[in-house]
Order: sequence, then C-alpha cells, then structure tokens
Amino acid sequence: MGVEKQGGGCLNSNMRWLLAVLALAGASVNASSLEVGLLARYTFNGDSNDQSGNNRNSTTVNTDFVSDRFGNSSSAVRFNGVSSYVYASSVLTTNVQSAFTISMWFRPFLLSSRPISPPSDFNYILFESIDSLGNNPTSPYLFSNGFDNKLIFGGSSFSGGTTSPNFYQQDTWNHLIVTGDLATQKLSMFLFGINSLVASAEFSYTSWGSEFFSNIILGADRLLRDPNASSAFDTFFYGEMDDVRIYERALSSTEATNLNSLESVPEPSSLSLLLAGGAVLMSCRRKS
Repeated sequence: MGVEKQGGGCLNSNMRWLLAVLALAGASVNASSLEVGLLARYTFNGDSNDQSGNNRNSTTVNTDFVSDRFGNSSSAVRFNGVSSYVYASSVLTTNVQSAFTISMWFRPFLLSSRPISPPSDFNYILFESIDSLGNNPTSPYLFSNGFDNKLIFGGSSFSGGTTSPNFYQQDTWNHLIVTGDLATQKLSMFLFGINSLVASAEFSYTSWGSEFFSNIILGADRLLRDPNASSAFDTFFYGEMDDVRIYERALSSTEATNLNSLESVPEPSSLSLLLAGGAVLMSCRRKS
C-alpha cells in the first residue's frame, strides 16, 4: 500500500510538471509568433538596449531604473517629469507607413505628486516618431491629456484618435497596445491590466503618408521644452515605463491579447523548470 501511495504521488508530480512544461511550450509558441515584424524591444532590465536582436539600442536621459510591476529590481525606467526621456535612432522602417504597432506598460504618477505643478492644458508625450531632437516638424505621436486620462494618437496632417476620458488609470500599471493598418484604415487602442482587457477604442483614418521618421523618443516632446510651458505637447512624462515593443505590422486583437498574457507574468526560467521536472522524473524512476 505504501508503494502504491508513493507511486501515486509520483504520478501526480509527473502530471503537474508535464502540465507546467506544456504551458511553457505554449507560451514559447506565442512568444515566437510575436517576434514577427518586431523592430525593437526595450525591457529596461538595468539598461536600455534593444532585446529584439536588431541592435536598435536606446539612450536614457535623466531616468532611473526601478522595480517593475512584478517587484523585480532595476527592471523598469522612471521618468522625473522634468527632464527625463529615452531616445533611439534608426528604429522605424518605411514599412510602418502602412502598418505599425506600439506596445508599452506605463504607470503615470498622481498629478498631485508631480515636482512641477502642471499647466491647465497639461499633456505628456508617451511616444513620438522624430527626425531629430530639437527640430520642429510634427510626425505621429501618442500623448495623454493628464487631467482626464484620455489618450490621443495623431500627427500634423492626419486625424488619428482620441479616447473617452478615464481610458487609463493613474498610479497603476497600464498595458497599452496601439495598432494602425492602412489596408483597413483602422487605428485601434487596447488597454489591458494584468491578464485582462480594460478598455478598447477604434478609429478610422486615411493615411499619414511619409510622416513617420526613423527615430523615436519616449516620455518627452522632441523639442525638450520647459515643463512649465502652457502649450500642448510640451510636458515631460512623470511616471514609469516598461516592456516597450515596436512593430512594422499591425497586431491582431488576438495577438494583442496573447502579448498581454505573455507579459502579465514574469519571464519563465525554462531551464530551471525543465531541470526540476527532470529531477522529479528521475526520483520517480528510482522509487518504482
């Protein structure tokens, strides 16, 4: 009887590890499909290097590396709301003029805690395509109206989309995925929490032609103007950002959900899992 119980315990352990390995394999399949069309990926795990393998590294300015949404130290980047930004050159290809995706986790701090009191028309840039720092032409950008928590995607010569108020929440991690597809003339915004779709919005547009430039800036306007300025688009982001991905294709709604699921748990250690699973199997064989 004791042997039978021991064997049953081993069988249950085997089943648990098999399910874990299968789940890991499924996650790997999802991760592999989400590499297609990926131009750059910034995980901010102690540096601002591109983790996509495309070597499109970025530079952080006046930022700090802080704990991410899982509590991992030095695994997200903090913007001070006054002078912080992330800049990367030669990231975007001409393909983004037809289709693109921007995915990011961002946590905006409460406005009441901002070092400089925001002006009445307070906005902050999350992402902008730019030709160079300090130059004036406006190309596609993603920014927020800080007072009513709306998100806006637009450009100088095309109308993008503006969400309803309170589309996102302050002082919490929001996973935002924005896609644009010229073939369908649709701009979509998906807002997720941890493993859950919180809100979505869809807009129609025609074309932005060649407005996309190859360089990008995160967390600030290209002109790096005075954060006290009263003009829109001037203000530095105050909060934290993590796991930024940029694609030269539009992710489907299913892919957006898969990406959120993939990034809603800490990255698995496949080697540790397989080694532990192997140890359980070997132990069971010795006992049988």
